[in-house]
Amino acid sequence: MLDSTPLPIWLTEEEKSRLDEIGSWVVTTPPPSDSVDALAEFEPAQGVLLRWDFYYWQDLYIELTRSIVECARAYIVVRTQSQANRVRSTLQQNGVPLDSVEFFYTPTNSVWIRDYGPWWIYHLSDSTRGIVDFEYNRPRPDDDTMPWHLAHIWNVPLYISDLVHTGGNFMVDGLGCGFATNLIYQENNYTPQEIESILGAYMGLDTLYVFQRIHGEYTGHIDMWAKLINDHTVMVAYYPPGDPNHDLLNQHAERFASIKNGNGVYFDTIRIPSPPVYSGVYRTYTNSLIINNRVLLPIYNHPYDTTALRIYQQAMPAYKIETFDCSSIIQSGGAVHCISKLVALPKPPGPEIGLYRFQPPPEHRLIGPNPGQEFWFAFTLKEERKVRISLLDKLGRRVKVWRDEKLSPGNHRIRLNLSRLPAGIYFLSAELGIDQIIEKLVVID
Repeated sequence: MLDSTPLPIWLTEEEKSRLDEIGSWVVTTPPPSDSVDALAEFEPAQGVLLRWDFYYWQDLYIELTRSIVECARAYIVVRTQSQANRVRSTLQQNGVPLDSVEFFYTPTNSVWIRDYGPWWIYHLSDSTRGIVDFEYNRPRPDDDTMPWHLAHIWNVPLYISDLVHTGGNFMVDGLGCGFATNLIYQENNYTPQEIESILGAYMGLDTLYVFQRIHGEYTGHIDMWAKLINDHTVMVAYYPPGDPNHDLLNQHAERFASIKNGNGVYFDTIRIPSPPVYSGVYRTYTNSLIINNRVLLPIYNHPYDTTALRIYQQAMPAYKIETFDCSSIIQSGGAVHCISKLVALPKPPGPEIGLYRFQPPPEHRLIGPNPGQEFWFAFTLKEERKVRISLLDKLGRRVKVWRDEKLSPGNHRIRLNLSRLPAGIYFLSAELGIDQIIEKLVVID
C-alpha cells in the first residue's frame, strides 16, 4: 500500500492543530562522551539517503538516483518490500544501474528527509561514525524517529537531543563552526548560549553563527539562501533592489565575509541570483547537494538557470555540475537539498588518517577534494612504525619524500607543499608500517 498524497514541507492545517504532539515521542540520550566532529557536506561521503516519492516527483527521483550512483551509493527509504520492488523495477526500466542502490525499510510521513534525517558525526578518539538526531518541528512521528531505525540497521551509536532543529537550517564548515537562522531560537525555549552548548556537546561545534531568516520564505531555513561549497567559501543568494530580501541578504553576505572559519580564515562569498518570488514560491539555487565529486543543482525553467550553472562551474571547476528540474517540487517548499541527506563513510581500515587543507592564496583554484597546493597530512599511530610519506607521479615514480623514519605512537601531522611541482596528476603515498594509503592529488598552474 502506498502513502497518501505527499505532505508539503510546511505544516498542513490539520497539523497545526497537533503542534503539542511535536517531540512527545522523543526519548533523549546523553551526548557523546568523547570529542566529535560533524560531517560537512563537501567532505567525502559514502552515499545519499532519498525517501522515494511515488506520486508527482518520481521522474526527479529517478534522475537524482542515476547521478548519485555514479559517485556514491543511493540509499532509498521505503516502507515495504513491495514498494522496494516497485522502485527497483522503475529504475531498471529507466536504465539506472542497481549495483549501488540499497533499500531501507522504515515508515516515514514525508519526503523531506533533509529536515528529519540523521546528522553524522565522527568520534575523534577512534574515527568511528555516529548519528545525532534532533527534534523535528512537525507532528510527524514516523519522520522524527526514522534516524533511530537507521542507527539500528547500521549498528552505529545514536545520540538524541530534545533541541528542535531541522537539517535544512544547519550548515557546518567541518572545522567547528555551524550556521543557522534565528528559527533555531524561535522554536526552542533554550537560551542562545544553551543552544550553542548543546550543539557543541552533540555535534562538536565550537561556535554557532545565527542569521536572521529571510522575509516571507516559509521554512526559515538557511539552505534557501546560503551554501557552503568548501570550508572557506559560501554562496549567498541575491535579490534585486526593491525585493524585501535585497538589503538583508547583502548584510548576510557582508557578515559571512567578516567571519573566520575554524582554521582562522575569512570566508569568501559568492553571490548567486534567485528568481523573483512568484505566488509565494521561493526558488533558490543554493538548495543544491554536494556529493563527492559532483553537485546536484536544482533549476526551474527560468533564465537564471544558465547563470546559476555558470557560477557553480566557475566556483567548483573540478566538480561535475548536473541540473535537475525542480519546477514542480519547489511548489511544495523544497528542492534537491530538502529531499536528500548524506551518509558518512565508515571508519577506514588501517591507521587513522586525514587531510587538512591550508587556505590557498587567491590565485589558486579549488581542486576537487584537495583544494590549494598546501595542506596537512594527519595520522595516528597506535604503535611505533616505520613511516614513509612521499609523492608519486602518474607513472608511479617517486618525485618527492617528506618523511622516511620511525615514528612513535600518537598523533602526527606533516605539512605537504606542492607549489613547486609541474601541473599534473600525482599520488600521495603514505606507508605506515605494513599499511599503505594512496590519495590522488591534482596540481594546476
